[in-house]
Amino acid sequence: MANDWTLDPAIQSELSDKWYDQPDVVTGIKLNTITVKPKEYERLNEAKRQYPYLQDKDFDYVENLTDDKKAGYLEFWEPGDEGPPDGSVKRPEGIGIDRMGIEVRNPDTRPIDILGDYASHEGIYSDPKLKDIYDRYTSTLTDKQLRTKYEYEKKNYGEDRPFEQWAERSGKPGMFRGYTFDQFSEDEIKEAYTNEQLKILDEAKKYLGVKKLNYEGKDVTIPQNKEVLNVRNVKNNNLGNIKLTSDKWQGMVDNPDEKTFVTFKSPEYGIRALAKVVQANLNATNSYETYVNRYASEPNEQEYFEKNGKLMPHLENYAKLLAESQGIDTSKSNWIKQKPSNIDMKTWIKATARAEGGEDTLSYFTDDVIQKGLDLLK
Repeated sequence: MANDWTLDPAIQSELSDKWYDQPDVVTGIKLNTITVKPKEYERLNEAKRQYPYLQDKDFDYVENLTDDKKAGYLEFWEPGDEGPPDGSVKRPEGIGIDRMGIEVRNPDTRPIDILGDYASHEGIYSDPKLKDIYDRYTSTLTDKQLRTKYEYEKKNYGEDRPFEQWAERSGKPGMFRGYTFDQFSEDEIKEAYTNEQLKILDEAKKYLGVKKLNYEGKDVTIPQNKEVLNVRNVKNNNLGNIKLTSDKWQGMVDNPDEKTFVTFKSPEYGIRALAKVVQANLNATNSYETYVNRYASEPNEQEYFEKNGKLMPHLENYAKLLAESQGIDTSKSNWIKQKPSNIDMKTWIKATARAEGGEDTLSYFTDDVIQKGLDLLK
């Protein structure tokens, strides 16, 4: 006789949405059983929301997040792949041995990286349209292009596979991803691709629904004045020109070409950091002039302030921009001695952008981008 059993009431309550009666496939007797729902991953849900191409794709997905940069961003697991023979990397739990799957390892992995991993490891073989684009692209790759990338991987990431094996398994798919999925910088794109190749890869972008991206993989406006992209705070995604210190900001990235200011992976993260710096400096000062002297002045400019009791003219203009952003009438005397209070952070940051990089930088640090950066503080 079959036992009619139940769980402890506290446990049953916790799992109440997972209980149902299911016939036993062997005896036909109905038993109380538990079905465990697959773990929900917001990153994967967001990827499918942003890129409908992924919505009907059948693959397993897990996240094993680590700060170890050597682990890479994510790994695509083929069916049957148990990892290298030496056991240094094992197939993660949650990806069935007979199924393909994506394992995310880096916390900074974006939704578009998930799309790129699937497209470059599976889509280029199973999707006829994407396969045609990929085949046309790889047919234009030169041996020099591939070997340049191969030597870079050997030097910086310890790549030790034979060139031919690396080229087919990693090199060509990696270069396909670099431009198509916003994984290469503007300078890398100029060096890595011909105009013909970019035109082919634009077909892939259009087909997959990829646009110009910010940190979330969402469309952002490209400034009509392309020269603004060379302004330092724009190049570094660092609106407020926050200086390099021992502080480790969320979203900061290594930039060997920048020795003075922090570089962020997106303008939103730069704005998030700036809002924190602004608030800290407001808390530590009692007027517009002391704020600017603390936040925006170099040592010689601070010495001038101590000696003369006023800011240098260019820094007074900086303070004026900030004050006017808060509705202060700067035609009145002693406006610069007022203490900023109840500030509108968004307009304060826009004034900072004007002071640090000029009016044109607001075509890059748009209202929408600034708001998204402030939302990261929530």
